[in-house]
Amino acid sequence: MSTDRKRPRRGRRVDKTGRSIGETRFVMLYHWLLKSAAWLALPPACRALYVALSQRYNSFNNGEISMSVREAAHEINIAKDTASKAFHELEDKGFIRRNVCGSFDWKLKHATTWILTQHPFNDQPATKDFARWSPENLEPSPKRRTRCPNSGTVCNRATRIASRIVLRLGPWTQSCTVPRSQFAARI
Repeated sequence: MSTDRKRPRRGRRVDKTGRSIGETRFVMLYHWLLKSAAWLALPPACRALYVALSQRYNSFNNGEISMSVREAAHEINIAKDTASKAFHELEDKGFIRRNVCGSFDWKLKHATTWILTQHPFNDQPATKDFARWSPENLEPSPKRRTRCPNSGTVCNRATRIASRIVLRLGPWTQSCTVPRSQFAARI
């Protein structure tokens, strides 16, 4: 009782030679990129994050690649703080740039959109800022803070003033951080 009917195949369609039908997506990492000083100086979390961002690139959406710190942490299995440091390091070394900064303060919550400097953006050629990075150009300086959202917003000023009033602290508290438990204990 053998049947000559073919079972429907699951997965990818193939042609008569056994090759896949249709265009496949892939992430291309060039040898010149992998041998650059900036890439060699990256820790593994940053490299994994760059590959994850590159997976979202489809040759038409550079500058619209959306990924939040929480998404990155979940996708590459690292902590949120490590993901945030990885974004900052990729940005400092010139692999990515911010296009639109995300925020939880807006009514519509959205993630930061990123520009991959390896690819063209807005009819401009790729800048490849990472190719100009070298460890000799670094100066010892305090940690840079993120450029957005702006630290001088009304919300931040009001929060600072309210914490001074509630905690009865002086103007020296701008450089000091008060642990949350002390703040909650005095309210």
